[in-house]
Amino acid sequence: MLKRQNGATLWQQVSERLSTQIVDGVYPPGARLPAEMELADMFGVSRNTLRRAMAKLEEQGLIRIGQGQGTFVSGAVLPYTISRTTRYSENLSKEGRAAATEVLKIEATTAEPLIADMLAIDAGDHVLAVRSRSWADEAVLTVATMHYPSARFPGLAERRRGFKSQTAVLKAYGITDYRRLRTWITTRPPTDEEARMLQTPRSQWVLHTRKVDVDADGVPLCCSESCWASDKVEFVIESD
Repeated sequence: MLKRQNGATLWQQVSERLSTQIVDGVYPPGARLPAEMELADMFGVSRNTLRRAMAKLEEQGLIRIGQGQGTFVSGAVLPYTISRTTRYSENLSKEGRAAATEVLKIEATTAEPLIADMLAIDAGDHVLAVRSRSWADEAVLTVATMHYPSARFPGLAERRRGFKSQTAVLKAYGITDYRRLRTWITTRPPTDEEARMLQTPRSQWVLHTRKVDVDADGVPLCCSESCWASDKVEFVIESD
């Protein structure tokens, strides 16, 4: 049981003990920490004291507290290369990580001005919006919404769930090669839904990207808006 000593409060001692255990590898990157009650009993402190210590560790970037998922030691940051030929699965494979994508929602809608501009179509034209969530191994890395021009991809709403990747989608329509035309990168606070889906705290800002992919003739094929877990990924911009 911890006792107040040398001017250090109980929560500071808990924070320091756990920090040392993380650095020493007792809890390796990606490991799930014991439940809150178990940790409180382990250190002989109240749950409020433990929560203050955990908040400090989260502020230091040593842990991430997932809403309803538990508390995990922050893992190694994944380098994600952005270039003319960016491919999600290939990027993760190069880093020895397994990629997986889940389609959450498919909706036929009309293009808002920003989407229309990115796709070089008229505002109000029909597009297919595909909402998805992607993993790197067991960690949720990004939540994205892709927009495809309906005129270019007839019947995609009925077929999209059968494809495992964007490359497979385009190949089914005879497009065997495509490239990244442009990428915008900013940061912002996540919405409640984004924080829940990314399993990150609401206080942690996300990396926000928009991008446009084009065919060999430079005609836009699709565009996307994505939120990335900023504690799990870093972007590497590759110049051609």
